[in-house]
Amino acid sequence: MTKVRHISKKKALMLQNDPLLQQLCMTLGHTIRRERENQNITQQQLGSMIGSGHARISDIECGLVACSLEEIVRLSRALGVNPSQLLAYDNCTLEKYPEPEPTRVPLRKFPR
Repeated sequence: MTKVRHISKKKALMLQNDPLLQQLCMTLGHTIRRERENQNITQQQLGSMIGSGHARISDIECGLVACSLEEIVRLSRALGVNPSQLLAYDNCTLEKYPEPEPTRVPLRKFPR
């Protein structure tokens, strides 16, 4: 049976709304996966090395979540690469990915 992982609605909305953020997350995820596989490290092992689970590593590698700077530092140390190698975003420019229009979220009505 496959477990279903859920990311917060706020993060999912943020990623859906901003193409630049989506591209950055995807690029970071692909770079991390490539480095991990080159070193024959499993997602479970990498998760243990940074104090996280394999599900978090999977979400990062798939570009489903935005990493914190702290996570990027822990990942770079675990993989033995400079953070700048993980953050090689040559193709992610503001001109290519303009700022999206703000998304309005309807307010919930509470019973009185």
